[in-house]
Amino acid sequence: TQEESYALACLGELALEQDQLAEARKQHQAALAIRKKSNEKLAIAQSQVFLANLSIEEGKAQDAVASLPEATKAFSNEHATEDEAGAQETRARALLAQKKVAEAGTEIAIAGKLALTLKNVMLAAAIAATESRQLSAAGRYDEADARAKASLAAAKSSQLEMRQLDARLASDENKARRGHTAEAAAEKKIIHAEAEKLG
Repeated sequence: TQEESYALACLGELALEQDQLAEARKQHQAALAIRKKSNEKLAIAQSQVFLANLSIEEGKAQDAVASLPEATKAFSNEHATEDEAGAQETRARALLAQKKVAEAGTEIAIAGKLALTLKNVMLAAAIAATESRQLSAAGRYDEADARAKASLAAAKSSQLEMRQLDARLASDENKARRGHTAEAAAEKKIIHAEAEKLG
């Protein structure tokens, strides 16, 4: 049932928060199976995006890239712009993990364009952080720094602590690429310590 699939999806998200990746995948795959039986198009796509994010965490970015076009198309067909933008951002991160920098740039640009019509600060902060990473990987360090600062400002405006840490991490990664490795390493330790306190 719809209620059962939702409960399983919630259990999957809880497991991910506790870094139980195998359990998170198990619960969301179970939710996806139920959703496919009842042909819940949006819910199916949402499960696919969750599993794609999980694949990135597991170091299986190629699996994430392969699974996302179907979800993105479903969101577009259902006019679920917020979900579509999030799926594009996830795909950009998966491509970056595979060092496909130019392709990631195309995907994050689409996500950014979609997000312009929305008022979702968390999504805007996530997109800006991913864009920062893509620009840094492309050697466009000043632009990358500007996007990391934009991500941090957006996250601070709504007191989104984890998104603030991610924006700072994107800035730190850019700093390391510029050759400031010792400073970047010290800042990274601070960021990870703060993340652990937040749980």
